[in-house]
Amino acid sequence: MYQTFPLNPELVYTEKAKYDTAKTEFESGDIQLRAKAERGRRYWKLVWATAPRSEYDIFRSFHRDHLGSATPFYFNPADACADPYCPPDVSSEAGGTLDEHTVYAAYTWCDSEGAETKPSQAGALIVAVNRLATVTVPYFPPNVAYANVYVGPASGTLYKQSGAIATSGGTWTEPSGGYSESGDPTPTENTLDEDVFVHFLSDEFEQSRVTPNTWAFDCELEELFE
Repeated sequence: MYQTFPLNPELVYTEKAKYDTAKTEFESGDIQLRAKAERGRRYWKLVWATAPRSEYDIFRSFHRDHLGSATPFYFNPADACADPYCPPDVSSEAGGTLDEHTVYAAYTWCDSEGAETKPSQAGALIVAVNRLATVTVPYFPPNVAYANVYVGPASGTLYKQSGAIATSGGTWTEPSGGYSESGDPTPTENTLDEDVFVHFLSDEFEQSRVTPNTWAFDCELEELFE
């Protein structure tokens, strides 16, 4: 059973992402770089400026017990899982007997406990007569179990639809009688926390004694793909 990092940084919290790339060289001399994964590997630097001795002792003990890449752990970033940005792919398929109608659609990320992000940007489509809207979401980021779909007549008037998307990159299809206008509106707050699988980037950490009872130290974490 992997442990969870027990502390929150006091002063500075920085995050960066790095993409692992593959290089292909062509006879023409061109070189193509492409990402090996759909997202970048993330790194965090956590800084404490005036930690009490009790907190310093917790960190020192945890760091000692998790040296090296063979002892990873979970880290809960200060920020919740990022809200989705890109709009969904809104298209249509034959079906139903609806008149021509305009559909706006967005989606949210959710975890297995029902926590949810704020919505993505909305995509839109004029759906022709006797056709049904389809909404396809991107691939799920880490710790996302499903996506809720919100549909409505305008980008600011969206309703939660039944039948969440449980497959990464999956598609929601409009019912034959049209989308529902009785569902909840889009969330206004992001409640989706993220547990990231990480290890200490170094077996060393910087530390200094600021006063007899306070310490300053920092560490860097590297994300591991499970």
